[in-house]
Amino acid sequence: MPQPAVHHAHLPACDTIDDLVALTYKNHVYYSQTANEFHVSKKGCTKPGFIKVNTLRQYWKDASQFDDFLRAKMLLKPPAEARTDHAVWGGFQFKFQLTFQLYNYVHFFERILYKVTREFMRELVTVVEYRHILGCLFDDDGNTVPLEEELAIFHRCVTTIQSRYPLFRMRIIVCGLKMFGHGHIQSQLDAIIAADAKTNLISGFDMVNEEDYNPPIDEFLEQILAVKMQLG
Repeated sequence: MPQPAVHHAHLPACDTIDDLVALTYKNHVYYSQTANEFHVSKKGCTKPGFIKVNTLRQYWKDASQFDDFLRAKMLLKPPAEARTDHAVWGGFQFKFQLTFQLYNYVHFFERILYKVTREFMRELVTVVEYRHILGCLFDDDGNTVPLEEELAIFHRCVTTIQSRYPLFRMRIIVCGLKMFGHGHIQSQLDAIIAADAKTNLISGFDMVNEEDYNPPIDEFLEQILAVKMQLG
């Protein structure tokens, strides 16, 4: 039976591994095996140890073998003895660090957002709430994309999807990472205030990270209540 609504979709985990690997075929994607990170920019990369992914493929016997190597890096498949809550959270953070640039390079992000949303619609999902951290998108110079442009990407996606599926609705749940402390949480709360006058897409705030190994939610209560009072 179709599920008409998805209320907990973290964008950095929504795209398929095959689609992420396909993005690495773009000639401005670099990878460091030592750092186990990607770098994306049409203006090149001077960071030590980073080489164009398409160049790296040439050193393998077959390009598909290198693609399988990348898939294995991105795939979360812990052994049975490592499937404790703490170990699983560690795997999540490892994967998100690896794929951060692939997801948040602004041109890739818009493509991923549309593709994932379209797949939801094909499954007859008409309401999607995306968990999203504001201020992570970056351009070819490595500069943070302005909030207005970031929100515009979501609006363009909604407009395009609604042109075919008028009943579709999208909302954003802004996420704060407790592991980065009060400063990061405040940055997300400030972004919500700034966005409130520009869009009606934002419908909530969520703090994430493993509960037992990070500050509890009540440590951030004063910050949250202050923003709640400001928004009314």
